[in-house]
Amino acid sequence: MTQSIGYNTGFARDIGEALHPELWESCVSAWCPCLGPTGGVMFDTSPAGQNPGTLTNVVAGDWTMSPGGGRTGWAINFDGVDEYIDCGDVQQLNSTSMFSITLWTTADRTDTRQNWIKKYQNNPNHILFSLWNDGNAVLRIANGGTNRFAYFDIATPITLGEWFFIAAVYDGTQSANDEKIRMYYRLEDGDLVEPSLTFNGTLPSTTADLSGQDMGIAVNGGIGSEDYYDGLIDDVRIYGHALHEGLIRTIAKRRGISYEMAPRYKAPEAEVGEGPADNVPAKVHSYRQRRVA
Repeated sequence: MTQSIGYNTGFARDIGEALHPELWESCVSAWCPCLGPTGGVMFDTSPAGQNPGTLTNVVAGDWTMSPGGGRTGWAINFDGVDEYIDCGDVQQLNSTSMFSITLWTTADRTDTRQNWIKKYQNNPNHILFSLWNDGNAVLRIANGGTNRFAYFDIATPITLGEWFFIAAVYDGTQSANDEKIRMYYRLEDGDLVEPSLTFNGTLPSTTADLSGQDMGIAVNGGIGSEDYYDGLIDDVRIYGHALHEGLIRTIAKRRGISYEMAPRYKAPEAEVGEGPADNVPAKVHSYRQRRVA
C-alpha cells in the first residue's frame, strides 16, 4: 500500500521510524553530520529543531565521506585536541526523570577519558556519557551527590577505528539502579547487545537543574581529566523518553540518514532572495509518498 508520511524535513526518518511514531515524537534533539558540511553550524534536525550546534575548531578536513567516513554520507572526525560541538542549553536534560542518548562512533584510542556527551555544572551536578581510560563506557548522572554512575567494558568488543552504535537510557521513575539505567551497543555488522552494568552509588530519581549549562559533543572537561574525543561521531540523538529495547534496536539498524530523506532548507522569509544568513536556515515542511509493506 502507499502511505502518506508527514514529517518536518529537518529530521529525516526511514521506514522503520515511520512505523514507530514514538521515535519521531520523543526525539528532542538530533545532530547529523552525515548531511554534509554546513559551515559553522550543526543543525538540530529533530522535530523541534531548537538546539543548533556551534562547530568549534572543526575544519573542512575533519569532514569525512563514506565509505571511510560517515555511516551514510558524512561524519566529523574529531581530533582529540580541541574540536567539539557546543549544542547550547538542551533544556530537556534539565531536571528530568527520563532521557535516552544514541549515537554512532569510532574510537581511535581507549587509553584516556573522553566525552561523547557532556552537560556539566560541577561534581555533584552533571550528566556525562563517556569513554574512560579503563575501556569502560560510563554514564554519570549526579544531582546533589557524587560518584553516581553505571558502566560496562566497551573496549573489549570494539575494534579501534571501526564503527559501533552505543545508547544510554535513563528512567529515574524506577527504584533499582539496574532499572534506572540501561545501555546498549552494536558493532558494525553485529546484533544489538544489552551488556550487564556495574553501578556505583544510588542513582537519583531526576537529573540536576543544569539550566544555563551548554551540552557538548566531544568536548573535554568534567569530573577529572576528560579529554576531547578522538574519533568519528555521527547521528547523535537525544530523546525525552526512556526508549525500550525494541525502539533502540530500530535506531541501531539505521545507517545514518539516507539522502532520499535528507532535509531541505530555505532562507528565512525576511531574507528570501538574499540567501540564508550565517548558515542558519528555516525548515521546510512537506509530505512525501512512501511505499510500505
